[in-house]
Amino acid sequence: MENSYNAPREIEIDLADLIWKLLMQWKAMLLVCIAMALLIPGIKYAKDSSAYKAELADKKKAEEEASKPVEDRIDAALKLLPADQREDVLFVVQQQDMVDVQKEYLNNSILMNTDPANQRQLALKFVLKSDNGTDMRTLANSYSTYLHRADTLESLREIISPDTDIVYIEELIDTRNEDIWAGDVESAMYTISITLPDDVDADRIVELIDSEVDEFHDEINSSVGEHSIFRVNVEDRSVFNKDMIDRRANLTYTINNLNSSIDSAKGKLSVEQQAACESIVAIKQSSGSVQESVPKEETSSSDTQKPGFSKKYAVLGFALGAFLYAGIFVVLLVLKKVVASASTAQSYTDTRLLGEVYRRVNHKGLRWLLSSDVVASWRYKDKLDSDKQISALAATVDAVCAHHGIDKLTMILSGVDNVFDDIVDRIVTTCSSENNKISINLVNADKMDEKTLGSVKNAIYMLCSKSKVDNLGNLISLIKDYDVTPLGTVYLEEL
Repeated sequence: MENSYNAPREIEIDLADLIWKLLMQWKAMLLVCIAMALLIPGIKYAKDSSAYKAELADKKKAEEEASKPVEDRIDAALKLLPADQREDVLFVVQQQDMVDVQKEYLNNSILMNTDPANQRQLALKFVLKSDNGTDMRTLANSYSTYLHRADTLESLREIISPDTDIVYIEELIDTRNEDIWAGDVESAMYTISITLPDDVDADRIVELIDSEVDEFHDEINSSVGEHSIFRVNVEDRSVFNKDMIDRRANLTYTINNLNSSIDSAKGKLSVEQQAACESIVAIKQSSGSVQESVPKEETSSSDTQKPGFSKKYAVLGFALGAFLYAGIFVVLLVLKKVVASASTAQSYTDTRLLGEVYRRVNHKGLRWLLSSDVVASWRYKDKLDSDKQISALAATVDAVCAHHGIDKLTMILSGVDNVFDDIVDRIVTTCSSENNKISINLVNADKMDEKTLGSVKNAIYMLCSKSKVDNLGNLISLIKDYDVTPLGTVYLEEL
């Protein structure tokens, strides 16, 4: 901190004093915090509003585009290309449509997603009897037709999978009975096989089929011929379905071939043709012509959220305002290079602190924002009585002079301007009255001639919150050169 002349060369900041000085300026800091608490969310709101408007514009444009007929949108995409390039694009699109249809079936079909090596089948066996020679094959075909009616399929869907397309329920029912003969046969075994996922309640299916068959009997009895039907057996079994394995393999093979064909065809397209191709495929998929299976919660887009005032960013802005104010305060304190407190004054001069005097002032305007009587009362609660502080300082100076046998003392002022004239006068008057043998001389170090120090032997530094560190350093160097004995330091500050 000191050079060879004991002159300060670094700026010292007392952390405790820094915190108290920031608290003294709580009103100004609060204004900055409030301003930042409004500014930061305001900036975010402006950015969000801009993005919100752009999103609404894009959404409106997309909705307007989507409201046009699919054929018109596809024609518009094709018209961007020369006529001789459109056929190749349409070929790729058609191939892609076929792939999407096959994939959609593989993804959504309940039948295709059961395990063919351990497929669950519910087999209900009925006995059909003809009362007047009605053809058995005709009766069996009638029941099979009725089982595929929309209302029956809808009832099955409610049990098996309510959200599944009805076509995927219909293919679960197998009523093929090739072993039933046509002609003059009195009875036959009629079987209904239904492929089920593992989690479906078979008893509910059996109950539904029994109810439907009873209902069908009356209608078929009057329209086809008199007969009787009753269930003789129910079997919930697991089977190895080779046909299913072959079907899946064929579908996969078809999809792979189509994809290879598409890749080959795309490789021959120009950049413009590929862009048109992708645009048409997107139009078809968005219009619902060809869609892959996606859960409903994923397909439904959430509404665009309108931006609002963010409390989180307000809190962040408030905290940022406090840090910003504190940072600027420290930077300004360092740049001003002044003696900021009594402790730093004592540290710079490396002498005893003889006393400190604080004077409270009724500030107005900007100075009012930078001061606080309440905080000052907490910080300097035992030091705000200037008369008491000056008396204590005079007693200390008297004791120091008596100890050193001094009757002549110089008080060297550095940075102490006219604001402190009354306090300085009171200090000189009080110190002189303590002992009439002491003669006190005042010297302003900022204006004095160096030769003035030649007549000075014993001195006291009188500093304040406006004293420049650089000037103080030069003063300490001169005092060392002129063999002046510094006896202590007095610190003044205006609150």
